[in-house]
Amino acid sequence: MTTNDIRSEFVSIGDYQLCVHHYPTNTPEPTAVALLFHGFLAHGLYPTVKYAAQVLQQQRMQVFSYDMQGHGRSEGLSGYLPSAEAVLEEAVAMTRYVQNKYIHNNNHSKFFLVGSSMGGAIALGVSQQISVTGGVILLAPMLQLSVSSWEQLLLQGLAAVLPTISCIPSRSTSAALQYRDPTKRQECTDDPLVPKTNTIRIGSANTCVQLTQRVSEHASALTVPLLILLAEEDVIVQNEGAERLFATAVQCPDKTLKRYPGALHGLLCETRPLLDQVEQDLVEWVLARL
Repeated sequence: MTTNDIRSEFVSIGDYQLCVHHYPTNTPEPTAVALLFHGFLAHGLYPTVKYAAQVLQQQRMQVFSYDMQGHGRSEGLSGYLPSAEAVLEEAVAMTRYVQNKYIHNNNHSKFFLVGSSMGGAIALGVSQQISVTGGVILLAPMLQLSVSSWEQLLLQGLAAVLPTISCIPSRSTSAALQYRDPTKRQECTDDPLVPKTNTIRIGSANTCVQLTQRVSEHASALTVPLLILLAEEDVIVQNEGAERLFATAVQCPDKTLKRYPGALHGLLCETRPLLDQVEQDLVEWVLARL
């Protein structure tokens, strides 16, 4: 499947026109619907999203993704996330749009939320507000960042006065630290919709920190089926956040956590045979819940 096979359209969500992508399935009777959330500075057609979508599409699922505000082709200041509340409100609105258009009208009984990196935190946050009948899948989720308490206070103060200034150094802009497969790494590097910068906006950095804290606070109430896939050589996020979520979700009767030794942050941009294992685990988990 190429980007030419994907149908994209602009949808009005809040104050922005957001670009929504539909990864087609060749079957007239899809098994389920999945909505994918991309990571920070990525977009709905970025390799980490595209390859996850392809795996699900091959299981006869209707798959959707979208470019968050300030990302990809959507409106908004490039790379700027104003607040955790705004990000989650937008994600909830997009989820309801997909549910209303592709589930309620077509009688699909299963609905999955899938998130990569920051998208994992977003998918988790949405599941805390909207019923998800299939499950939530988190790929190397951003649930804890290496930011000290004093750094958090400094970020909050700077974000209050200089939110759009880009000066925070971040590993999240480094393809070499995230993607093992050289072809996919180059694909990420060459993506024209990704900002070519080694820094991120102050407000966005603060939003990422606040987002991880906000969604983790309600982990104990999680009841939806949950799959967490962790890269053990991840240097972008701290796996302790996902591990704590798994341990804290005591009301969740159906939860699975898998670790991949040697894997980098972009799990679906790994080389084989590790990539085969990641894809197999993802498919088997989904099929067991269909």
